[in-house]
Amino acid sequence: MTPREIIQRNLNRTDPERIGFSFDGGRLNDFVGCGLGPSTTYQPRRWREGNVEYHDDEWGNVWHRLVDRSAGGEIFRPALESWDLLADYELPDLTAPGRFDRAREVFAADGGRFRVASIPGFPFAICRYLRKMEVYFQDLLLHRAEIDLLHERVTSLLEQVIVGMGEAGAEGLTFCEDWGIQDRLLVSPTQWRELFKPLFQRLCGAAHEHGMAVLMHSCGYVWDIIDDLAEVGVNAFQFDQPALYGIERLADKLQSLGCCLWAPVDIQKVLPPATGTTSRPKPGRWCDSSVATTAASSPRTTATSTASASSRNGTSGRMRRLWRLRAVAGGKDARDGNNSTDPRECGTANKHPERPNANSASPANPPRRLLRCRRRVGRHVRGPRGGAARREGRADARPAGSRRQRFLGNPHVGVRRPGGEQPRDGDHR
Repeated sequence: MTPREIIQRNLNRTDPERIGFSFDGGRLNDFVGCGLGPSTTYQPRRWREGNVEYHDDEWGNVWHRLVDRSAGGEIFRPALESWDLLADYELPDLTAPGRFDRAREVFAADGGRFRVASIPGFPFAICRYLRKMEVYFQDLLLHRAEIDLLHERVTSLLEQVIVGMGEAGAEGLTFCEDWGIQDRLLVSPTQWRELFKPLFQRLCGAAHEHGMAVLMHSCGYVWDIIDDLAEVGVNAFQFDQPALYGIERLADKLQSLGCCLWAPVDIQKVLPPATGTTSRPKPGRWCDSSVATTAASSPRTTATSTASASSRNGTSGRMRRLWRLRAVAGGKDARDGNNSTDPRECGTANKHPERPNANSASPANPPRRLLRCRRRVGRHVRGPRGGAARREGRADARPAGSRRQRFLGNPHVGVRRPGGEQPRDGDHR
């Protein structure tokens, strides 16, 4: 079975004979990828002022970063500082005929591997820079007409790019759209469905019409729109933090949707080196021997046929895997991905069996977090008018008494919430 057939069987869920890989560094790789060739009309600029480096991109944005302190930087001056510039704004020449020549050459020499084309993003990834992120989010509510026009122009351009990549021989399309933070979407699911789902449907439809599978990257927690993304035609999800969802929970979801997972062993909870008594989740639980994956790893990582073997060999680099997930028996759904009931696996084992376990809460052994809360609120209660005011006999002195006694007697004393909101009756948080 050729590498291309391996990946196609993963995507089509037709029992591939092995997991698929895309290791870098000249190792086992079932993929060959290519993006657009360079522009003939745009020449990049880069300059430095003091310890700040600036550069532009072909969309017209200017970026800046601190030298030796950051890598990519952030937007300094967006291309569309004002909506008055939209009418005369010229999109980059992404569809110039020469920009697909390199893809044709790479795909023609694929060596039997699965051909994947990468594009600059979908409309959200591009337009948020054209207006600057914090301004763009306001525009979604305050300037809907201008946003719709900008989205339409960018989407039409991307449709032409997808068609060009399909004609160049691509079998898959990959793009980056970071839609989540650690626990939610960047916008409400309702707003996403109203503004962005139709755009996804157009672009994924264009890819499918030209015989390409769609592989989407997104950072963060996007659980609320996974069903929508599968509905519009995303075939595989590239999540860097799959443990955010809970592995069993995510496996069941993607299994029911008929989608693949293209992801690393979790870059937050598995790849960072374990310290102290902290135990890494076991990546071998994520798949069985017949789950198909693809991986991209650092040069230090040893290519292995199973995730558990990678863990045993001390994997330290980034590994991306395309997994045709099957439901994993046992365990509890948990957003943090740690479904073990064994305290040794959860990093909460009692290191001193002769002592009460500090992680178990009881009246005699309250949680450490609560004790810290008591001390913190007690300090706030006493404030600047505490012991010194009492010693001086001032009238503004607060009543004497231990911080703990006063906290337990009236948990609302001295507690103010953000914005000046006062605690409600019965609210002891």
